[in-house]
Amino acid sequence: MKALTSLALNLAIYLAVGCSAPAPPQSNYDPRDARDTLITALDAWQADTLQQLAQQHPPLRLSDDDLIMGAKLESYQLNPDATFAPHQDVQVDLVLRDRQGTTISRRATYQIVLAPTRVILRNDP
Repeated sequence: MKALTSLALNLAIYLAVGCSAPAPPQSNYDPRDARDTLITALDAWQADTLQQLAQQHPPLRLSDDDLIMGAKLESYQLNPDATFAPHQDVQVDLVLRDRQGTTISRRATYQIVLAPTRVILRNDP
């Protein structure tokens, strides 16, 4: 029930963001910071320390459907040719373990928002 509530909340946020006016360009967007932010979030998921992301300054939030459904991140690989820019999709190959213990490999697409808050959003087509 908790996962379903969380999924509904994330869907509502995603729809609200998607239905608003286009975000203004982030002139101070730092591609290195975006890459580091994504790695920090994925490392925390892999280490099962996501709760610590909210304690960072500024806080960091990861929104991912597999995470919400209880999957554990076993490993990940960033696309070496990934471009980190505002409103740019970044692909990551994930190896997950679902609640039944089954290993799943999939390619995920993320967008990294650095301001006004740091958020990693799963944005699969």
